Amino acid sequence: MPMNKSRRWLRNLMLGSLVCIGLFIAMLATPLGRVFDRAISGHYNGMTVRYLRDGKLSWGERVQFIALYKLIAYAGYVVSPEGSAVISHFLWEGKGKDLYLTNTYIRTSPVITEQLATMKVGEVRRVSFKMAADYRLACALNPLNLRKEKDRVVIWQRIVFAHENRTYTRLEYGLGSILLLDAATHTLKPTPFTAYCSWNY
Repeated sequence: MPMNKSRRWLRNLMLGSLVCIGLFIAMLATPLGRVFDRAISGHYNGMTVRYLRDGKLSWGERVQFIALYKLIAYAGYVVSPEGSAVISHFLWEGKGKDLYLTNTYIRTSPVITEQLATMKVGEVRRVSFKMAADYRLACALNPLNLRKEKDRVVIWQRIVFAHENRTYTRLEYGLGSILLLDAATHTLKPTPFTAYCSWNY
């Protein structure tokens, strides 16, 4: 029995979409992908600079920033669930309330274990590190405050992004990276909050 026109149209649409996605991913792995990275970075950073100067966005620009940060939050969950939780809480969910991160990964982070090994009980340390040392943790908390108690470890950090055009974050996505101004978060009028993580030992 031949397929009706609507089923054939849907099948062709799905196949065409898969081919386009495949070609796009293949393109990102080539030098042309680096042109794409620079174009996206320039586009969003240009809008951010205009927002910092004028204090306003068009409806279309706001939609673009919402789409960008939704993508960062959802896709970023694969790389850093903690980082995804922080950005979602900062931009939409938190409303200024404290966030308590799960300690499952953070307590095993090489950055944290290395610091704790050289700390005395009662010591508080301000920790800042390169993203290469622990990319997953850096996506969530960098820098951070670390306190070693007698039988407990406490980490906390006030989450608020720079409001100027000199501080950038490099967002790695496997085939390339996007360089984005931290101030871009302010286009969505976020609310600062404090993130915590703790565990007993």
